[in-house]
Amino acid sequence: QTGGYKIILQDIDKSIVEAAFDKIEKNLDNFWVLKGKITSKERDEILGRITGTTHLEEMKNADYVIEAVAEKLELKLEIFRKLDELCSENVILATNTSGISITKIASVTRRPQKVIGMHFSNPVQVMRRLEIVKGLETSEETSRVVMEVGRKMGKEPRLTKKDYPGFTGNRLFPLYVNEAFNLRVQGIATAEDIDEGIREFRRFQGKQK
Repeated sequence: QTGGYKIILQDIDKSIVEAAFDKIEKNLDNFWVLKGKITSKERDEILGRITGTTHLEEMKNADYVIEAVAEKLELKLEIFRKLDELCSENVILATNTSGISITKIASVTRRPQKVIGMHFSNPVQVMRRLEIVKGLETSEETSRVVMEVGRKMGKEPRLTKKDYPGFTGNRLFPLYVNEAFNLRVQGIATAEDIDEGIREFRRFQGKQK
């Protein structure tokens, strides 16, 4: 789940950090240990590689940063300004934004070539798809490293080459939803039939891999 990396988990309040640890442990148990994908010992080793903090300043010790705050542009810009000051110039700064311009976020840093989108699909603990989004100045080397990090975390990274609103995943998803509504409104299929059709399609996709 963490690719063997040591993780510093930072948030603004101690209770949020503690709640995150509880959720991580429950997810590991429910989706991995109970299904025989990892052992209890491996779960404990994963948890042991994660430390929590409420101080953003501790990111100065990080070799790689992934930001995942609320989808508010000004908040992300503020955080990236601080990260740019705190972190070594060689550190890649990734954002988990689902639609905000990577180029805009990178513009407040002195390292736009090392700023990139790293959008995890929900629920993150089970979904393997990982959308990697280049900003206008993101370097090929940064893209290569981030793709490698994603694969090491057990994900299947897909590169979106242009920084366009909604990227790839969020532009495709509404098409599925709209068509499902059309099928129901036009009386072509019941909600249950549509739901089962989508489930069957996803099962087929799984068998194809």
